[in-house]
Order: sequence, then structure tokens, then C-alpha cells
Amino acid sequence: MISFNKKGAVFHFLLFIVLAALAIFFMYTRLGVVKSDVKGDWQVDFLEKNFLESQKVILLNSQKATFRAYNTIDFLSQNGGFDKKSECKNFLDFNYWIFNDRACFPNALDNANKLVRNDLVVILNGVNEAKFKDDKLIVDVDKQTIESDIAVYTFDPSMFLDLSYDFMDYDDLKIQVIRVHKECKESDDKVECANKLFNNWGGCDGQLFDFQNEKVGLYCVKSPNDYYISLNENNNVVTKLVEYRFAIGFDSEKKELE
Repeated sequence: MISFNKKGAVFHFLLFIVLAALAIFFMYTRLGVVKSDVKGDWQVDFLEKNFLESQKVILLNSQKATFRAYNTIDFLSQNGGFDKKSECKNFLDFNYWIFNDRACFPNALDNANKLVRNDLVVILNGVNEAKFKDDKLIVDVDKQTIESDIAVYTFDPSMFLDLSYDFMDYDDLKIQVIRVHKECKESDDKVECANKLFNNWGGCDGQLFDFQNEKVGLYCVKSPNDYYISLNENNNVVTKLVEYRFAIGFDSEKKELE
């Protein structure tokens, strides 16, 4: 069973339980073990052959969309919020957020919406729009029809998925980065200075490099709001704290960001 993080996990788990319960109910009804209150074979056949199948489609699509959303969040965080190279370029595969005192912060939400929509259009049928809003993923999907030997059933498979992740995380991190740049650019020990200001330090140590007449710091910083995502890695679900990778250039000749 695929699990999801926080409130999304509860929803998907409950939906799975409901589908399993319905399947067991239909099986025992057929065997005569359970007497159904549903009047007539047609109603039971409709629930089993049409309604249950529609719920399976919704559950499968929700799982696919949720994982794709988390993959998008993870991809962008590892690339500093960019879907391609920063306008300020990059250093050792770390996209610059500040270079030569020029601010190059990403529009991560726009990048995420473009990536997730392009992704879901390929893997799901009838996707019209997909976008992140607050801590949700909203996917508008064409109505679908399930035909059986007893009925034609049309349903709406559009999704409103709780991800428990908000791209406002980038705004909170941007405030930290501007502070680090301002307070550490004149410091003799920029590594130690950044260590004190980034209170959610991640998997790399802020190593400094000399490049084009400035010091370049490479940073991995954990989510300021402690957001976790669930990734499907080799058919195993791995839950991880979101970590952002980016570079800051310290140019001591200028005082303010452009």
C-alpha cells in the first residue's frame, strides 16, 4: 500500500479501506453470506461494475498525481527552485540566488505549475489544468465514463489533493538568504557566519570557493517550515524533509542587492 504524508495519508488510506470494504461486500453478497439492503440485482451490479470502478480510477489517479507533485517539489528544491539554470548561472551545479550582488531568486511556484502540468498531461487522461495552490494540488480533469453491461456511468475525476507543502517556504528562505548575504559579506569567516544565521542547516557545509573575484558559498538548507514529502524510489516510499540547494556570491565592493 502506497502511503502519503500527514493529512494526505489519512485520505488515501481511508479511500483504500472503503474500496476494499466495498469489494468484500460485493463478494459476500454474491455468495449469499451477506444479505444486502440494496433492492435488486441491478443496484448491486451498478455499484460493483460502475461506481466501484470509478473510485478505483480516482484512487489510482490521486496516487500518481501526488507522487508527481512531490517529485516536482523535490526536483525544484535540489535546483534552487529553478526548472533550468538561474539567470545568474550556476557554480558546481548549484544555481545562484545572489551573484555579483545581483539577486536571482526563482519564481518556484510558476516553475512548479509548468512542470507538474506538463507531467500530468502525459500520464493521466483528460487533464486540462494542474496547479499548486497553498498546500494543495488542484487538477482539473475531463469527465470520464465507465460502461458496463448494465449501465453507463459518467463521473468527475478532478482532484483537490492535500500535499501539506506550501511554496511560501521559498519566501521564508529568501528572507534568510538576504540576511546571510548582508551580514556575512564583510565577515572574515563567512562559513561560521552563515552557520549561525541558517538555523536549519542541511546536508552540505557552506563551503566557500574563489570564483570571478568573489567568494561563492554553496548551501543546503532544510525547509524553514519543516515540510516533508514522500517519494517513490524503486517501489519503496521514502519520506524526506525538503532541502534546498543554492549558491550565494559575496562581492565586498557593493553594499546593496540589485
